[in-house]
Amino acid sequence: MLGQSMCINLTLKPQNKRNNFFDISCHFAAFDNVKSLPVILKDANIRTGIIGKKHVGPDTVYKFDFEATEETDGMLQVARNITHMKNLVRHFLSVKDSR
Repeated sequence: MLGQSMCINLTLKPQNKRNNFFDISCHFAAFDNVKSLPVILKDANIRTGIIGKKHVGPDTVYKFDFEATEETDGMLQVARNITHMKNLVRHFLSVKDSR
């Protein structure tokens, strides 16, 4: 259920097949033509990041400028270790970006 909520929040669209979302073996994903919030923000020259469990895909639709997820770090680090997550947030916020 969390993946479905993340997908809805990151696309600003309700969940159903008409809006190009599908559920495959409990891995929630979007079709390639969906324009997600990270892409919309990037188009507006706003840097994006995600820290924690991602629960959505594919990466081409949900592309963040900074990612620290179960795909890049250990699940216990990004999902349970709040000190590690705090340090990742600090790193993300401290990066100088020309935008």
